[in-house]
Parts: sequence; structure tokens; C-alpha cells
Amino acid sequence: MSASSPYSGRLAELAVSFALILFLVSCAGPSWDGRYREAMDRVIPDMQRCSLRTPRYVAYSDAGQTRVVPVADLMEQAADAYDRLLGIDTSEEEKKSTIYVYGTWKRFALVAESLGFPPSVRAFYSPVAPAAVHVLLDETTFDNITPLLLHEGLHQRADLHCRVSGARTGNNSSPAERNPIGLPLWLNEGLATYMESARLVNGRLVTGIPNLPRLRELQNMIRNNYRFSATGVLSRSYGEPFSSGDYAVAWGIVYDLAHAAGRDTFLDKYIATLKTDLSAALPELSANTPIGGSNNGGLFEAWNPVLAEQSLKTFQKVVTGDGRSMFDWERDWRRRMLDVVP
Repeated sequence: MSASSPYSGRLAELAVSFALILFLVSCAGPSWDGRYREAMDRVIPDMQRCSLRTPRYVAYSDAGQTRVVPVADLMEQAADAYDRLLGIDTSEEEKKSTIYVYGTWKRFALVAESLGFPPSVRAFYSPVAPAAVHVLLDETTFDNITPLLLHEGLHQRADLHCRVSGARTGNNSSPAERNPIGLPLWLNEGLATYMESARLVNGRLVTGIPNLPRLRELQNMIRNNYRFSATGVLSRSYGEPFSSGDYAVAWGIVYDLAHAAGRDTFLDKYIATLKTDLSAALPELSANTPIGGSNNGGLFEAWNPVLAEQSLKTFQKVVTGDGRSMFDWERDWRRRMLDVVP
């Protein structure tokens, strides 16, 4: 990944933007919907001056073809990587996801502010309809914005495809509203930060490169005996605080499961087992939870702690099922992360 200072300085920005999106995913209501849709109604005529369709995306821009082409090409390649990581089978034709590429800060800011994002944000994903990744590419170079695009694109892909079926549908028409998210907080964020460091090499996207800012932060936390708990991050619920250090820990767990010697299949096994475990837990919870509001708020609120608790249980079953304790696993994991070389 690029270790440029502009990217390093955006770690806190990513934390802020994702925290806001977590709120939107679980609590979006008429006030958020109204402000966002009003803003989109104002910018869409200008944003749709230029459009580009790929097999899985449609990208719109007010900045012309030269700005939108590299974004669309990057995200189409990224979708293959997302699907491999998430274990998504997309053999059937799917609805295209939307990306807006802004060449004008004023238009981007109008939409970002409608969802409560601070002025420092340069890219975000909105699950509020019309769902889309929004990215500002004015004076910012494409290389500098790439980590943010890859990060937000993972959240978009997960929001679309990582839902747990089995909830009562009520009167909702959108699958994203009917069924709760199937990725725990640490995994959603860990996979997004894992994707941040992917690079285009001779036009091809290469993933699995250590994320240098996250690695440095994590190794510094370990060497300086910071008080943190990987177990605590694994069981963190949506809506609870998630610090910069937590992001580094989440990345480190994902990286270890995907790359450490003898553990190259644990990430796939964990995700596949979690899907099964969550699918078994949802129907009973849904049957006993009153449907709240137009987007099933009661179920979302009840689901978050269940998702967090099951995340840790499944981790213990898949990763530490050889009889070791979580304490022993975390001790060994910390040693392995200190051995990772950028």
C-alpha cells in the first residue's frame, strides 16, 4: 500500500466516516432519508452528465470521462477481491452498484453534509437510498484516493450481499431493510482496512499487501504494552465505540487469518461458519422481536448484541478450537504481528 502522508492522515477520518455509516445502517429514518434524497435530487442532474457501466457498477461523474474511467476500472477489479474475501457467489445477474465521482467540492459537500459527515471526509458509502459510494476527486490524486475507494467499496459490497435471511419481512420492499447485516463490526472494518492497501501493478489490482499505517500502529501498541484486548474487539457491537487502535487490531486479525503460516484458510472457514451460525440464530430472534418502524428498527437493535456474541463464539470454534484459550491465541497472535515485515 502507499504510505503517503495524505493517506496516513486520513485514518481518523475513516474512523469518523465509518462510525457515522454504522449509525445510518441501523438507525436510518425519515430525517436522514429526507436530507440525503433532497441533496441527491439537487446534484444528480449534473452528476449524470457522464456515466460508465461495468458488469457490476454504474459510475456517474460531473468531472468527465477521464476521471470516471479509472475509478470504474478499479472498483470492477476490487469487486472480484471483495467477493473472494466475503465468500460471495455472484453467478447470477445482480443489480449494479452506484458510484458518484465528484470533480466539484461544492456538490460533494452538499451530499456529505446531508448525512452529517465532517468537511475532512473525501469518500463515503451511503446505505440510505439511493445507496452509493461517493468520492471527491478534485485536486486529489487518484493514488491518494484509492485506499478510501477500496475501503468504502468493501462496505458497499458487504451491505449488498452479506445479509442474513430469515427475518420477518413486514411491509418492507428492500432486502437491506428486511434482513440484518451478517458481518460483525470487527470483520466489516477489518476487511475494509485489509483492502485499503491493495495496489494497481501494471493495471492489475494486487491484494494482501501489509497495510503499513495499521501495521505500524498495531506494532507500536504491542511493543509499548498498550492496554487493549483482541477478544474485546472481536465481541464489539455496532454502535459501540471503535477507536483507531481498534481498527488496527481488526486489520491485524484479518491479516493473520488470511496470511499467517498454517492459517491461510482460517479466514474463509470463519466467514463460512459464521454465515451458518447466524442463519440459525436469526429466525427465533425475528419471531420474538416486534417489527419497529418502516425499516425494522426493533430487529436491528435486538440483532446487534446477538451478532457480536456469535462473532466471538464462532471465532473460538473455528480458530481456537484446538483447545487453546483466547488468552493463548492472543499472545501468539501478538508475536506473529510483530514479525510482519512491510
